[in-house]
Amino acid sequence: MMISIGEDITERTQTEEKERASQDFLDKILNNIGDPVFVKDGRHRFTLVNDAFCSILGLPRDEVIGKTLSEDLPPDEMEHFVKIDRQVLKDGQENLCEELLTVKSGETLTIITKKTRYVNENGDKFLIGVIRDITELKQAEEERRKLETQLQQSQKMEAIGTLAGGIAHDFNNILSAILGYSQLVKNELPDGSPADKDIDIVIQSSIRAAELVKQILTFSRKTEHQLQSLTPHPIIKEALQMLRSTLPTTIEIKQDIDKECGNIKADPTNIHQIMVNLCSNALHAMDQQKGTLTVRLSRENLETDDVKAYKNVSAGSFVVLSVSDTAMAWIQKPCRGFLNPISPPKK
Repeated sequence: MMISIGEDITERTQTEEKERASQDFLDKILNNIGDPVFVKDGRHRFTLVNDAFCSILGLPRDEVIGKTLSEDLPPDEMEHFVKIDRQVLKDGQENLCEELLTVKSGETLTIITKKTRYVNENGDKFLIGVIRDITELKQAEEERRKLETQLQQSQKMEAIGTLAGGIAHDFNNILSAILGYSQLVKNELPDGSPADKDIDIVIQSSIRAAELVKQILTFSRKTEHQLQSLTPHPIIKEALQMLRSTLPTTIEIKQDIDKECGNIKADPTNIHQIMVNLCSNALHAMDQQKGTLTVRLSRENLETDDVKAYKNVSAGSFVVLSVSDTAMAWIQKPCRGFLNPISPPKK
């Protein structure tokens, strides 16, 4: 005699199917949310994440679920996340925080995370989080701040240009008087007078100052400098002669000037100003102590490798201006400027 016992599992099967359907429905909803979503348990392990969360981290789901990611995140970031999570799980207070998140690629993102607490029917506490990636927005804000700073600087420069123009006009009137009376004095000096050379220096300096004023006025009017064909070595020597009277006697000036280096197309006032700036920098580097200032002017044929570090400079024949000093007991790498000659050196 055989006895058979059966059990009707229809209701249980239907319940399981409903749970699977409910889970599938939840997964589809979560994975259609564009922002990363995650759920953590009380031990900070991920129990649920959507596709966007895996995508932002650059990790597959099986490397996230059941883990804390403590080995995938920098220690300082992990410590910060755990601190916030504990506070939300303890107090139940919603937290909205701007944070940094370093993903698998090594890129550090700026995110805003909203975290809330959920307690199930068994009293288990879970942390629900939603992330918004604001990296591009922060970069755009930083770029906007930079542009605003540049605009403010441009407005300041425009105001300075206007002020400089007004001052230059007044200074030009003073220079005209100095130059005019100096020429009168020179004409009245007897032949062979010791003061003749001194007056010549005053006249030359006044002319150079007038050219500097002209440059300031050009700047304030936003017009281009007038370039002309010239031989650079007289301007270099004149600038050094003027600087010699202002430098301490402990500073030695060495000159290696090639007078036959050729003509260039440039603004003479600009060259004079460059010389003054470079030599002044060298003086400050030597802290006005004992040292040697070396100025070289030469003609060089430069190859592509020699000029590749400079913008808008092609290989060819150049007039090269170099200024170096002996600051801090060693000879610094000289400052070099390339001026392309427009005619060959004189034979």
